[in-house]
Amino acid sequence: MEGDLNEMENQLGHANHQAADATKQLRNIQGQLKDTQVHLDNALHEQEDLKGQLAIVERRNTLMMTEIEEMRAALEQSERCRKLGEQELVDVSERMHLLHSGEAP
Repeated sequence: MEGDLNEMENQLGHANHQAADATKQLRNIQGQLKDTQVHLDNALHEQEDLKGQLAIVERRNTLMMTEIEEMRAALEQSERCRKLGEQELVDVSERMHLLHSGEAP
């Protein structure tokens, strides 16, 4: 009976040792999980920041594209006005030449 008691004490000691090891491993895993959760939270926060920055850049891009289109339209209008002004200058120059030469229409 004493041998059985010693065997049971050995088994209990072994079981306690395994439980202590398992508890230690559990604490290590919990620490790793906590670190991973912090890393995930940081990554999600950075992702939200980047989404906000992207939205700002997209709005700025839209405004700039609108401004470019407006500038392009203004340039085209300026070109039309310049060509009209050049044609008027040619017409006036021709009339003046005709007036000076005595060949008025």
